[in-house]
Amino acid sequence: MRRRRQTTQMEPIHARIRRLREARGLTQQQLALYLDVAVASVARWENERKPVLPMRAYRAPLASALGVSLSMLLHGEERKAPSAGAVIQAGEERRALQLQPLRDAVRRMRALGDEVLEDFVQRVVDLAREQARRHRS
Repeated sequence: MRRRRQTTQMEPIHARIRRLREARGLTQQQLALYLDVAVASVARWENERKPVLPMRAYRAPLASALGVSLSMLLHGEERKAPSAGAVIQAGEERRALQLQPLRDAVRRMRALGDEVLEDFVQRVVDLAREQARRHRS
């Protein structure tokens, strides 16, 4: 017998907007007035059959009006921004992965001999110059 993987049901954004609005004691009209949008816009954001995400310009003010962070509004949970160190490390790892095939190719060329490597490098330089020339014209 197969075991079903348990998943947590995330609250849809339309229900979250409605729940947060009602928790603040606001009507759709009051929220629309605060955000300077049409009442129909708020109604569309809360429509469960065909919900529409608020335009980006209104997301932060909407979150503020509802008393939550933008992350909570959009994702239903607080998401911490990665630290600067984590971002730098991830970038370095990504670059290393992108360069790995080139490093492997250089190792194979070195195994064949310096002459082959020099020829290969010269061909790459020639191709780069040709592409730059075509791009300029």
